[in-house]
Formats: sequence, structure tokens, C-alpha cells
Amino acid sequence: MNHFHEVTGYTTVAVKTLKDNAGSAELNDLLSEYQLLKKVDHNNVIKLLGACVTPGGPVYIIIEYCSLGSLRAYLRLHRNLKTNADMGAQLPENSSMITPKDVLSFAYQISKGMAYLADIKLVHRDLAARNVLIAEGKICKVSDFGLTRDVYEDDTYLKQSRGRVPVKWMAIESLADHIYTSQSDVWSFGIVLWELVTLGASPYPGVTIQNLYHLLKNGYRMHKPLNCTTELYEVMRDCWCELPDDRPTFLNLVDKFGRMLERGLDYVNFSIQMISNPSYFNPRDIQDDDHSEMNITFKMELNAIQENNNRYENYSVGPDTSYDTPRPTASQQVLSSANMADQALAQCA
Repeated sequence: MNHFHEVTGYTTVAVKTLKDNAGSAELNDLLSEYQLLKKVDHNNVIKLLGACVTPGGPVYIIIEYCSLGSLRAYLRLHRNLKTNADMGAQLPENSSMITPKDVLSFAYQISKGMAYLADIKLVHRDLAARNVLIAEGKICKVSDFGLTRDVYEDDTYLKQSRGRVPVKWMAIESLADHIYTSQSDVWSFGIVLWELVTLGASPYPGVTIQNLYHLLKNGYRMHKPLNCTTELYEVMRDCWCELPDDRPTFLNLVDKFGRMLERGLDYVNFSIQMISNPSYFNPRDIQDDDHSEMNITFKMELNAIQENNNRYENYSVGPDTSYDTPRPTASQQVLSSANMADQALAQCA
């Protein structure tokens, strides 16, 4: 993308910046995300609009605003709405229930956005429901490129440094050897699909971070949620194949979900009998695990993990993260030239 989206008059935008206590590493991640966002242009990937910098002040990355928030928050909201509606409660004005078709549509859109990223050699590394935004019309936008890497020169990205990583969304080879490819993103997509079916449940309920790698290596995978069909669950399981080459590609997934949508069948059951029963998530005990992203040192073993009760500071967009409140922005406030933005941001690096 050689230029920014032109803004005329006023438009509502999302402004992404760093927390007050952020360090140089976080700043570099934000600047890296800015550089990557300049390359992408797809309806199912968040769009960069510009950047604002003041001398000695913070860096603001301006992106399109998605009024329905993060996919995870959207799913959890509708789980509550569904439960309350079936119990006789009145739904908020202008709200509509999530449907089985929506689940397939979301999966289809996310797979399209990820297929585009794979095609331009970008590995996301943090695909999760919390990092997908929902725009008007229920349009899914893959977002949060803080961990994304350009691997155009090499199909495999080897992460050498320590860092905070989203363990429960990571592929087995990423846990073992820090290897990230588009096929490891496919594994994460399988977790997102599980989140969709369970309306935003936390993955691997009852499984500790310390035990996860060994369980996966020994063949454990999350059980089929009771409210989805075997065919849909098999897509998840295909995404979780141990060997990356045995997993479908995102293009395969686009084709798969496109055909499922054409059939017009219900692959998910959102009846109150299903979603009010915690066992539909997984036969294990349910925990809203808040330690799914931790600072980890690993090679082949996860036994050496020291549990960290604080999740990493996440400055991604969405209602449950820390970007500034959406605001009307005049067009002259947005740096409309890529060169101007590059020069301004280079001074902050």
C-alpha cells in the first residue's frame, strides 16, 4: 500500500498508542506494526489510516474504527444475550442474536484475511478472537500486528529472543522450537474456531500452562464441544495436526467454509440447553484462564515455566484493550503522506 486511506471531513477512527509506562521494546513493536500495516490492503484485515506524532510526545497510529469491538467480547456478549433472552429478558435495542450462519461467516472471513497475509508472506503469530475486530455489517478484521513478522525471505520465522507469548493459541512447533509459519497461524485459527463455537470460552479449560506442551505432544487435543457437528470439529482437528504440512492452508479453509456456507446447514447449536451447560465447552473443569499469555523461556520442555499471574501488557485495539477512546478526527490531523509519516516516526525510533 503506497498511500494512506484518504479521509475527508470527519470520520470516527481508532487511535492506538502505548501505555505511559511502555519502554523502548514496546515502542519498537508499535513502529514495526505501523510498517507492516502499510503493506496490507484487504477487507478482512484492519486498515491503516495514518499516524500522528508531536515533538517529544506520544506516537499515535490511526486505524479504522470497528464499532462492534473485539470478536471475543462480541461472542461473550451474545452468549449472555442468548441466555437472558431465552429466560424471558428483553434484548437491548437494535441487538440481534448471533446465529450458526454467523459462526461460519466469521470463520470464512477470518480465513480470507489470513490467506491474504500468508500470500504476502506475513506471519501473524497472535491470531485469537481477542485480536479480530468486528465492523458494521458483521465484517471481521484481523488486527493486532504487534507480533507479526515479515518472512518474505524465508518461509519460517525463528524467534530467538524471550518474550511474552499467547501460549494457548500457539502451535506445537512454536512452543517447542519458537518456529512460526503460516501453518502455525493455521493452528491458532483452529483455536479461534473453537472460541467461535463456544461463544468466547477460554481454550484448554482446566489445563495448566505448565502441562500444555506435554499434553499436546502426547496427542491431547481439546474435545469436541457438544454444540457443534463432527464435520466442524474435524476442521479444528485438522488445524491441530502435529506436522505443519498435514494442516490445511488458509486457502483450503476459505474453500471449506465457503462450501459450508453455500449448503445453508446449521453446524452449531446455540439453544439454551446447550450454552447454559458448561460441559459444552469441554469435559474438563471450566476456568476463565487469565494466564494464557505468559513470559516463557522454552526449548523442548515447558517444565521450567515460572508462573506469572499478570498477562502481558496488550496495547491492541478493541474494547478490552488499551487504545484511546475513538474520536472524530479532522482530515488535516491525519498524516496523509506515507513519506511524512515515515519521517516523523523515524525520529521516535
